[in-house]
Amino acid sequence: KDKIEMMDRKIADGSWETTVNIRKKPLANPACLRDEQAEIVKTELSKIIGRKAADYLKSGADKIESGTWADAHHALSEGWGFILSLQFTKNPDTGAPYFSNAEVNSMLSDIDDFWNVTPANLRSIASNIETTFGF
Repeated sequence: KDKIEMMDRKIADGSWETTVNIRKKPLANPACLRDEQAEIVKTELSKIIGRKAADYLKSGADKIESGTWADAHHALSEGWGFILSLQFTKNPDTGAPYFSNAEVNSMLSDIDDFWNVTPANLRSIASNIETTFGF
């Protein structure tokens, strides 16, 4: 069911068409088309990384507040991984990552102690990520 829902979302937002275009045999200028499509993929994957980082942090905050610590630690572990990935994203407007290595390390340091991180801090970091990506 999840795969079907994901496919429906991809079709609705146009990312499925990008995937299909990459797999088609380019006709005119293969290198140019390939590079153009690769940039689209990099941009869209970067947005997914930002969205998932923010979502997992907000989920972790909710789970801490509800007292479900195992679920909170799961969400925070996932969020930690997506935050780490932010330094490898690509902002299409600047060509640079959305967050530098130093910014990523600062965020990771802020949430490193899952037992003592506050929901307010998690939501603040999530909000910063969302603002930077323009969500």
